[in-house]
Amino acid sequence: MPFDSAPEMPVSDIERLVNARSLISGGGVWIKGRYRDGDRRCLIATLGLVSGNDNVLTPNSVQRRLARLLVHQLPPNAPLLARTKLLSAECRLILFNDSAKTELADVVCLFDRAIGRLVGVVPT
Repeated sequence: MPFDSAPEMPVSDIERLVNARSLISGGGVWIKGRYRDGDRRCLIATLGLVSGNDNVLTPNSVQRRLARLLVHQLPPNAPLLARTKLLSAECRLILFNDSAKTELADVVCLFDRAIGRLVGVVPT
């Protein structure tokens, strides 16, 4: 029948970032220094999950776009290499994620800033 199921609505970048934030902020889920360990994931692996791509070596266009949105919100005290524009957004986020100074709150705050930028509200 033509009306048996509703067509899938496209998922917005905001929805993907909110989903990724929710996944990564859950207790004990975020990791450093590894892409994935069971159900635990780094920032890049979480972006891959919400982008429908679980291959770290070949990010899809959605994952690359989300990485660019996030990297523009890196804090000024992010590691120097993470702020180097010669590296890809994914590499810069990996450096931020794995920095000894980065904590879960920093990663969640990064998502908050990117989401706020997309909805037009700049978090304080």
